[in-house]
Amino acid sequence: MKAINFTYDLLFSKNKNGKYNHIVEMDKSYEKNYLYGKEIFIPTQIKNGRDNLFQALGYIGAYGNNSYDESIHYLFMPNQTVDALMLGIKDDFVLYIEDVCTKQKASYKDPAKWQFRLKFILESDVVSFIKGRGEITGSQLETKQIEEYVRVH
Repeated sequence: MKAINFTYDLLFSKNKNGKYNHIVEMDKSYEKNYLYGKEIFIPTQIKNGRDNLFQALGYIGAYGNNSYDESIHYLFMPNQTVDALMLGIKDDFVLYIEDVCTKQKASYKDPAKWQFRLKFILESDVVSFIKGRGEITGSQLETKQIEEYVRVH
């Protein structure tokens, strides 16, 4: 069985319509909340400001999760992981993703037909979305939490 090789090019690959295959694109008008009701896996490398991030996600109706399982909709991709991937460096989170995928593939009925289907949300997009969403709704709760996350992170 061929090992999974998670790369920057895989993360930012696009389909024939020009949409990302593995990244959820956030609404730049901040009107549609794609995170509402979604379980989001937050990697353990997010330590400083973790509680603020979870609280900010909660204010917009999303659920931060410390554990990855089949209930997870999106994986939170830290900016530092994206930057490292761009340089060809795999941090602990990327190695974790590769391990999860290898295990999924091995347990699949026909591993040759397994496809990479994980969806990611970028840290920078989440921060911008939560700030923008707070501005248009007039709520300062999520804005304060995400600003504190950015400050300490």
